[in-house]
Amino acid sequence: MGWGVFAGRSFQEGEIVDLASLILPMPKPSPQVENSVLDDYIYGYHRVHFTPEIRLEEMLGVLTGMSMIFNSHPTEPNLEYTAFGREPALDVPNASNAVGFRAKRFIRAGEELFSHYGNKENNDWFEIRRIPLRYPETSQTMPLSKDILEEYCSKVNSGIGRPTWEGRILPILPPKEVVGFHLDPSYLPPWDAGYQEARAKVDIVSGQRIEISTGLLMSQKLLQGSILEPIAVSYQDLAPTDRARLLDLRKRGQLQLQYQGPDTKWHRVDLLEGSNLEDIAIFPASGSIGMIRRVAEQQQNGITNCRMLISAKEGNDSAGVLLELVATKNIAAGEVLVLSLPSATESKTYQSLVNEIKVTGMPFAEKGEQHQIALNQEL
Repeated sequence: MGWGVFAGRSFQEGEIVDLASLILPMPKPSPQVENSVLDDYIYGYHRVHFTPEIRLEEMLGVLTGMSMIFNSHPTEPNLEYTAFGREPALDVPNASNAVGFRAKRFIRAGEELFSHYGNKENNDWFEIRRIPLRYPETSQTMPLSKDILEEYCSKVNSGIGRPTWEGRILPILPPKEVVGFHLDPSYLPPWDAGYQEARAKVDIVSGQRIEISTGLLMSQKLLQGSILEPIAVSYQDLAPTDRARLLDLRKRGQLQLQYQGPDTKWHRVDLLEGSNLEDIAIFPASGSIGMIRRVAEQQQNGITNCRMLISAKEGNDSAGVLLELVATKNIAAGEVLVLSLPSATESKTYQSLVNEIKVTGMPFAEKGEQHQIALNQEL
């Protein structure tokens, strides 16, 4: 969909290239997915129910991290979507699920990473969405200069770290020769950095870019009541300068709120009316911004250490924007990142989100209803 990810180092065949920082399973059908731009970025997710009888539930998997913006190669993808763990159950109460991508072959540093959208045997994914199928050059690479790595590589650790991988996932896995994937744990951070506990990967200087990633434009009304709502950033929560930036993008034709449904015969249309942007919400799909702790302006007391900026790149899909995370003070490696935005804990569906994360077994900030008070004391 116009984005793309390049390998920052080489990967061996079978090596895990990417672990989603968060899994957000959605029921099937789900209007939040099927009637929005998320329908172009969704994965499959399977949940096993053991009571009253064993059954498999097919769900829609919304992921955060680089998994959301790999481009598709119709014939020669170098990545394969894979489940690496399993949800906790009576026989494995301490398990954790993990999904992401493994290398299908040796991948060179700087090589573009490709998955395959939809069914492996055909290209129905593109036909259903009426999107032209393009054949990219598999051999395309990007020179990995120090400046390129500094500009585009994220300085955030989010999601599964060594404690969850070694303590909750590896013990339930067969040998790597059986499962077909492997991971060098030295590439994982020494800590878990779950939802609202994303941490700085390296020392960061005030004013330095921490991350640049993708935000998808969604309807705030459509998100209400779903577990996606606390992750998204509503138009009302944005700073006046960011609202003005969105309005400018709209006037230049670089901003639309994608909708499709039976009333449009599943054609993609723009849901926005003129310059009224109040229904817009930004869902931070790629990268780690959705994993970062948020504190409202009146509660900050100097504890925030980063802010989010909005921009657009010429030629990119107008159903998304670029989100840039910038340090507002010096940040030490391992320090929890705190974003100057209204807290996600204020959302009515925050507890539903936490409960769903518990079901997947993925790490998160275990502060409960006292989360905001506890994090202020911690920081």
